[in-house]
Amino acid sequence: MASQYNACVDLLDRNVEGGRGDHPAVVTRQRTVTYTSLRDEVAATAAGLRRLGVGPEQRVAMVMLDSIEFYDVFLGALRIGAVPAPVNPMLPGRDIGATVAASRAAVLVVSAERAADLESIRAGAPEVATVIVTGSPEWAALQSGGGDGGDPFTTWDESPGFWLCTSGSTGRPKLAMHRHIDLRLTADTYGADVLGVRADDRCYSVGPMFHAYGLGNSLTFPFAVGATAIVEPTRPPTPALVGDIATSLRPTLLFCIPTFYAALCASDLPDGAFASLLPLIRERSTDDRNYVKKAVSWALRQIGKRSAGLNTKAIRIAGQIERMDARASRWIARDVLTELRSDAVQARLRTR
Repeated sequence: MASQYNACVDLLDRNVEGGRGDHPAVVTRQRTVTYTSLRDEVAATAAGLRRLGVGPEQRVAMVMLDSIEFYDVFLGALRIGAVPAPVNPMLPGRDIGATVAASRAAVLVVSAERAADLESIRAGAPEVATVIVTGSPEWAALQSGGGDGGDPFTTWDESPGFWLCTSGSTGRPKLAMHRHIDLRLTADTYGADVLGVRADDRCYSVGPMFHAYGLGNSLTFPFAVGATAIVEPTRPPTPALVGDIATSLRPTLLFCIPTFYAALCASDLPDGAFASLLPLIRERSTDDRNYVKKAVSWALRQIGKRSAGLNTKAIRIAGQIERMDARASRWIARDVLTELRSDAVQARLRTR
């Protein structure tokens, strides 16, 4: 028999009620919102969607970049039992319109950065009756009523939750349906059991939230434990942008695909951008979680192979880590020092 469960209540309200209301939930380069503030924004958005006539299991199409507003709409729709359907905002307007049409959504929310494509989007999605652009008077009106009317709808673990687009690698992107409970299941089986995400983590995903990978990294995994998500709307990201976010906002968990890791390593970022991360690497070197200690070792080794100056600094940090009284620290230091002091690495550095 299905159990009563609402993913918004689980991932958001539970943190407020559990005493983490003042903890940062989402951080951008312009703004920080706590769990309490985000809960209030989400409830106001949920109430606004209800006033527009959005009901349980009705779709709300989202053409949105990573932002606090994304959380407002996605969680707000879940809260009232509606079905948020994020669409890749970087697609051409005609392709976005076709996907929105397939969702049969009557309400469409669009990031202001993508408003220029509204005409072509609407041409492909004639059933859309209401369009709301973030930052517009319509957006302000959506949230103007506060949380009155934004009470959670009674859903179950098996209730329709959200739709996500497939990548389109085998043809036109398709909308895949997910249940409310699917968010919690991925948080437990991967975020907790594999990554070991903790409440003091700061999660930054280069992959965007309109894909399942980014949605987990930036919402499901951090919110499941009351951690912090760092988000940035700029698309496509560049090594310089990610380097700036890493040094200024100091994520403890960085999620991106292998090709972007390679781009970071091959970039012409100044040594200072990498050297600024060394204190954070040292700070996390006592963390015995398998994926964290491997990531610390990998990061320190890659930084130490960029230049002779960074090699010297990385070896110095590894020596400090080696003297820490922690099993993970000793493992990391041994791994790092073996490679960075090797004849092969030192020979390559002399030729640069």
